Amino acid sequence: MSKKPRILWLSNSPFTPSAFGKVTERTCLGLLAHGYDVICAGMHNQFKLEYKGLTVLPRKSHNFFADVLPQYVEMYDRNLIISLMPLWGTAWMPDTFPHLAKRWIPYSPIEGTVDHSSTMIQPGRKALAVMSPSRDGQEQLLRFIDRVYLYQHGVDLDAYCPLDQSERRRLREEAGIRDGDFVLGFCGANLGDRKDIPRLIKTFGRFAEAVGHEQVHLYIHCSKEEESLRSWSIDRLGRKYGVKVKVPEHDPGLTSPDDNEMREIYNLFDVYISMSRAEGFGMPILEAEACSVPCLVTDIAAHRELVGDHGWYIKSADSTLTLLADKYAEMELCSIDDAVEKLLYLYRNRDELRSRGAEARRFASNFGWDDVIDSQLMPILEEIEPLLEAGEGVQPHKLPLIPREIEPKRVLDVGCGLTQPYRPYLERLGEYAGVDIRGDGRGVVKANAEALPFKDGEFGFVWCSEVIEHLDRPERAIAEAKRVGRHGVITFSTPRNPNFGRDPTHRVVQLDSYAIDSQGNGLIIW
Repeated sequence: MSKKPRILWLSNSPFTPSAFGKVTERTCLGLLAHGYDVICAGMHNQFKLEYKGLTVLPRKSHNFFADVLPQYVEMYDRNLIISLMPLWGTAWMPDTFPHLAKRWIPYSPIEGTVDHSSTMIQPGRKALAVMSPSRDGQEQLLRFIDRVYLYQHGVDLDAYCPLDQSERRRLREEAGIRDGDFVLGFCGANLGDRKDIPRLIKTFGRFAEAVGHEQVHLYIHCSKEEESLRSWSIDRLGRKYGVKVKVPEHDPGLTSPDDNEMREIYNLFDVYISMSRAEGFGMPILEAEACSVPCLVTDIAAHRELVGDHGWYIKSADSTLTLLADKYAEMELCSIDDAVEKLLYLYRNRDELRSRGAEARRFASNFGWDDVIDSQLMPILEEIEPLLEAGEGVQPHKLPLIPREIEPKRVLDVGCGLTQPYRPYLERLGEYAGVDIRGDGRGVVKANAEALPFKDGEFGFVWCSEVIEHLDRPERAIAEAKRVGRHGVITFSTPRNPNFGRDPTHRVVQLDSYAIDSQGNGLIIW
């Protein structure tokens, strides 16, 4: 019987007003509902708390948890780490904690077009697997990384839905929008240049000048004022381009999201517009579509996945790089002229907005959270369970048993596992060879520990961890290890280890003598 992974989820705290916060909340609560043992480490809480039955641990001094990750893994006995954050932000993970890399799945948006120089590639290769929220991101990473899964974001279809015409008219009146007025809307973080808010406001200025400022409105749901050198002042941009931009009265960066409030905001819009240079997914687009609002977007891959043929695209005018994400990912700059032309067309053909909006709602109905979790996330976890069931992973207290030098400079890892977790430490000694009964032909030799296919004394050091307690003849495996290796270490679980009984395949190793370490593991050294 398979054992479900014990998950540590790293990302924005589940109550934060961001796409990552929403995904964290819905995914972690969904995992709990499916019987998974999941704990969240949140970037936005300073103390441990319980949120809707989910334990949320705090970060400390490091934004991406480097200062607490090993402690959390050990303290809460986690065997799978999933980090929902940009992969370039966790590039330190495999080299800082190589013993955790093969328990780690980075869940990362791919914003732009990446190549072999991308800062995402090497850490992704060292991870157990990678998840992408977009098909384009998955396809790009598969050029460089063997195991990349698709897990798209979802939408709450009960919360995000079209309102009836009388309710919509009331909301527009309260917002100072008259019958016949035309409303464009955008939701996104006011952070950096990827969302290209200045280009959006400049485009709206030219459009408003063409049709009359009093008849059109632009609502941007983001922080209004400059928060740092990486943010824009919406008021200053409005003055620069001669328009008034509607923004929330409260700061959405400081208050928890209210799905009912967001539904009302989307229902104000005639068209949702995004001139983003790159997107890893585009959750606000999906939320707008669920509210029957059609979209006009930059012609980039992530947008095409969500907008399909029920929206409109703005042509690209050029491309550029950015300093605030993966520096060498190419991002698109859309044409202001083409955007204005498309807006004029939509302004004059509003019947088409209604038909496209209905199509958008039908499309979004495929992305209910329960459906996405069941059809995408559950099969991923089931596929990686065997790797984790085997107990593959480095136990840090064993690392001092590995010598600094050996002769001859060849090292054998017996029962290395398909992920070879100790390889980064062993191959420092010299030429590495790994054997496992499940050898995959891609660097792991298929062999039985009781009959190793090597010459006497061929290796300067043999490492064998958590293997012989699974064998019928452990004494034979010990003899074989000593035959092929001039020196070596065999470590195995015993009933003195408090976790011994958790694995039903563990057997009590019957030997005349062996040492016991501080964790209750058996130890043989020669």
